[in-house]
Amino acid sequence: MTSPRHSVNSAIAQWRPVTVLGQPFTYCNFWGDAMANVKSSSISTQIRHLIDRSVSVLVQPHFYFTSDSDRLDFSEGARYVAVMGFLAGLIGVLTSGAFVSGGGGAGMLLTLALSPVVAVIASFVFAALIQIMGYLGGGTGDYGDSYSVSAAASALAPVTAVFNLLPGIGTLIGLVWGWWVVAHGVSAMLGITQQRAKMIVSVFYGVVALLGFFGA
Repeated sequence: MTSPRHSVNSAIAQWRPVTVLGQPFTYCNFWGDAMANVKSSSISTQIRHLIDRSVSVLVQPHFYFTSDSDRLDFSEGARYVAVMGFLAGLIGVLTSGAFVSGGGGAGMLLTLALSPVVAVIASFVFAALIQIMGYLGGGTGDYGDSYSVSAAASALAPVTAVFNLLPGIGTLIGLVWGWWVVAHGVSAMLGITQQRAKMIVSVFYGVVALLGFFGA
């Protein structure tokens, strides 16, 4: 095997291919392919982790919130919320009458652009409400713990967007599922018994449901 040669006097690097196992090979191709594989692997790993986290929150909230290996801090939590907000906005746009009819292009783009921003802002507000619920229940967690619950619960946003296709019952399913996830999060993260957490979150979601009913 011969070594690649580089002309120092040339402004552009000239790489002479060599033969490895009967196939042409250059250092440039090797590093280019290697970096492409790293980037592809990194993206696929992040997507897989995003899906795993969302499924865990939605299906096994008790085990998710009692595990120390996947807590969401403010930075990572905000990014996760932004992704969930974008997905919810995308589902809403794709299922809207304007999209089906082919109109409202500017409005749909604006919705997609604002969905992550609105979701992140809402997550911090919801964390404050969770902190109040924890305080009323005698919890010991801080605002960071409350935000971990709020950020994780954003996994419900795309699911709720799908359920909204079912008038009435879809909203009810979303509320019940949200109550279940948040109650487990409040109990585990803020140090409240599950029974008390479920009671406090029930009151909160009951008020939200009533406000939605009278506001409709």
